[in-house]
Order: sequence, then C-alpha cells, then structure tokens
Amino acid sequence: MAKPDTLTGKQLNKFLRDTVDKLVKQPDWPREVKIMKTLWGKYPDVTLWSSLEIKLPSLAWFLMIDGQQHIEKVKQSIEFEIPVKNYIELSKEKIGEDVRINKALTIKDFLN
Repeated sequence: MAKPDTLTGKQLNKFLRDTVDKLVKQPDWPREVKIMKTLWGKYPDVTLWSSLEIKLPSLAWFLMIDGQQHIEKVKQSIEFEIPVKNYIELSKEKIGEDVRINKALTIKDFLN
C-alpha cells in the first residue's frame, strides 16, 4: 500500500528561520507540527509546499490573513495555464476593391 504524500521534518524545517541569536527561542516543535497538520488539511499539495520559498520564525504566519493570501497566490501561480491562442488562417483570395488614398503634399493642404 502506497504511503500518502506528507511533509517530512526536513521540509518543515525549510520554512523555519535558523535562529543564531541565543536570546531568540528555538521553534516549539510540537506547536509547529500541529500548525503544519492544520495547514496540510487545508492545502494537501506537496508541490505547493515545496514551491514556497519563505523563512519565518513560526508557521503561525500562514494561519493569518497575509499568510493565507500568500499561499493562495502561490497556488494560483502553480495552477495557472497559459491559454493557447487560436490560429486564424487567412485566405489567399482578395475580397473587395483596393482603396487608394491621396496623401497631402504640403503642410497647408494637410491643415485644411
């Protein structure tokens, strides 16, 4: 039986910013995993999550309006297909008469 596509800890770590400063706490992994499960329930697409390129202190940003809009924008850019233009073949037959336009020879004739 095939295992369903899920995110691994390595992919989860991709979104969390590396904290070098000792004053900043390391991510709370149980909370981050719960947030990721919630997000995975809403957006269960591996290609969507692998195409997101953003570093955050916490995944809770994706639960806010800005984060959800960012996910939707990336999702739409993945799902967008360029429409194929219909090619219109022109006939070789001439239709109608040629119209000859006389051009003004001088500026005075042009302005009148």
